Amino acid sequence: MNRSENSADNFPVRYQESDSGRRIFVPLLLVLCISLSSYFYIFQFATENIDNQAQLEMKSRVEVALNIESRRLGDLLTEYAFWDVSHLNLIQKPDSKWADENIGSYMADNLSMALSIAVRGDDKESIAYRNGKEVKGVLPKIRQAGIDPLIALIRKNTRQPDPQNAFITVDGQLMLLAVDTFTPEFEDSPAADGSYLLIARSVTPDYIASIGDLYKIPNLRIARGPISDANLFHTITDLNKNAAVTLTWDERSPATAISYQVAMPLTGIFLLMVLISAWIIRMDIYRRQQQEKILRDLATHDPLTGIYNRRQFFQLAHQELGRTNREQSAMSLLILDIDHFKQINDQFGHLAGDQLLINTATVLSAGLREFDIIARYGGEEFVILLPNTNLNQANEIAERLREQVEETALQFENDSLNVTISIGITTYRFHEETRELLARADHALYAAKHAGRNRCRVASA
Repeated sequence: MNRSENSADNFPVRYQESDSGRRIFVPLLLVLCISLSSYFYIFQFATENIDNQAQLEMKSRVEVALNIESRRLGDLLTEYAFWDVSHLNLIQKPDSKWADENIGSYMADNLSMALSIAVRGDDKESIAYRNGKEVKGVLPKIRQAGIDPLIALIRKNTRQPDPQNAFITVDGQLMLLAVDTFTPEFEDSPAADGSYLLIARSVTPDYIASIGDLYKIPNLRIARGPISDANLFHTITDLNKNAAVTLTWDERSPATAISYQVAMPLTGIFLLMVLISAWIIRMDIYRRQQQEKILRDLATHDPLTGIYNRRQFFQLAHQELGRTNREQSAMSLLILDIDHFKQINDQFGHLAGDQLLINTATVLSAGLREFDIIARYGGEEFVILLPNTNLNQANEIAERLREQVEETALQFENDSLNVTISIGITTYRFHEETRELLARADHALYAAKHAGRNRCRVASA
């Protein structure tokens, strides 16, 4: 009897414990499943959006990369179009030897140029090279490719026209072209004879691959067949409105890759994976920001010296002029030129000239304050904007920079190159335009060079 009562008493107790555990476990399991399902749904939705955004960003990056390559080709062309010796040896008194060493075999071997043509004002070839070899009768083919509107545009703009860029098709080969009028070094307008210089490089698979490497576009290449995904191709159209080449690249799916790597272990470490996912997404955003910074630097900085380029200088100068007018503060400008630079180019070659430009930019930048603005204005000419600086202070800075450049020697191969600079100095007058300020400093620079070079001159009132 006692044994039976003990059994009856014990059974309900054991059942109660089992039922209580089930009532706790089932809701917890249900909540966990709902939480995981919700998380996976949200995570999948987020990853799809990130992948879509990455595709759109990559397509935009291809377009930006081609635009920057066009600008860089135009900047290279401006180096020659603003060089008086170029106009002399290519138009006024054509010199085949000089032309070959500067725009012929030199450009083909060192800059991968397929075409370089100097054209007189009567639209006749003065001298032309194709793949480094001097040729005749190339210009009609170029004009047939549709460049006449570009020529009319650069001739129409008589105030320091920017080079014009376009894609053209010549003999079935797509090329990236830049064209600009010859402009005297110390003038604001193109040469009166209407002559111009044209350069172009072939859009080859190797060139496209190099663009992909430079701008971080995975496996950028010329497509060999139709592409179904609209976010994975870009068509280059030439001047005659023909679809010349279609570019494609590998799909970038950072979020999808992340989901496959980390989603499976979420059953046991749900919260940890949320944190990991957020961190990875944040790192992906950081990488994209760094890549965008590289693109901005390529668009705003001189590719040779690393300082600001001409376009960016005008934008920054416009901002500084506005601030100076509002605050009624002082501001000065230096414009400087490397003395006898063309002689060094002629004697030691363009590689020595390029290294000298880099060395000079480094010395000048090291001698400036953090808020000063330095840019390569064109050729061997630099311009420096000095905010919160009066004329006396600007003169002191200019003299110090001149001495530092003079004392710094460049070791090139077995030669030690010492150069000097001439500097024009002026101060800002309230509410004047940037070009007025530059023109006054340019006259002072001319006076310094006329007085014997290696000196500073303050612009007269």
